[in-house]
Amino acid sequence: MNLFTKEALENYGTDFEINFTHESTAIEGNTLTLLETKLLIEDKISMGKRI
Repeated sequence: MNLFTKEALENYGTDFEINFTHESTAIEGNTLTLLETKLLIEDKISMGKRI
């Protein structure tokens, strides 16, 4: 018996991927916000060069 719907599991996986990517790249000095990381992963939108 599955306690979670397929959609809930997919949402959890996506949320995990975005948060994991954001946190692990921040350790390396990346300055992207969580929202910018989401846009990059889900929507393939780049933020451009930062100074």
